[in-house]
Amino acid sequence: TVNGQKIVAYATGNPTVRPVMFVDGLHGLEDTASEITYKLMSDLANQKAINWKRVLNNNRIVIITWVNRDTTDRTNAHNCDINRNFDHFWGQCPTCSHDATAQWPQSYIGESPNSEPETQAVIKAIDLFNPIVLIDGHTGGAQRWSVCKSNKLSSSIYNITKIYRDWE
Repeated sequence: TVNGQKIVAYATGNPTVRPVMFVDGLHGLEDTASEITYKLMSDLANQKAINWKRVLNNNRIVIITWVNRDTTDRTNAHNCDINRNFDHFWGQCPTCSHDATAQWPQSYIGESPNSEPETQAVIKAIDLFNPIVLIDGHTGGAQRWSVCKSNKLSSSIYNITKIYRDWE
């Protein structure tokens, strides 16, 4: 990360197949996605929920959780929105209504494509593992796990994770 924290990719399952990759925490304030990923990691480690042994014999799962470890904001320690720093659509900022090259707190895209260490770490993992699919976890705003029942969106997230827990 900008502040030197390590971003780790956790891999499990059959190393001979292309993996499904889960990435979350590009925005530091979206910790609910990380909580869900940690739950998945716990289940994989304990082989709970479904027959994980059978699943992992035939598949590979790679997890990179909590990419933006330096802040609890949408942006990293350089005030860059990591989600917008990847080279795809860089400079076009299709979801921004203002100049994406200025340091706006919520949508600054960085000095150049892939300029941020967090972006580079995710790209390195993608190049290394060559996933068949990548699932990028977001929670749609500053939703906190501890206030999960406080509004409609958080209630929906809570219900989805409850369904997952009930599936065990």
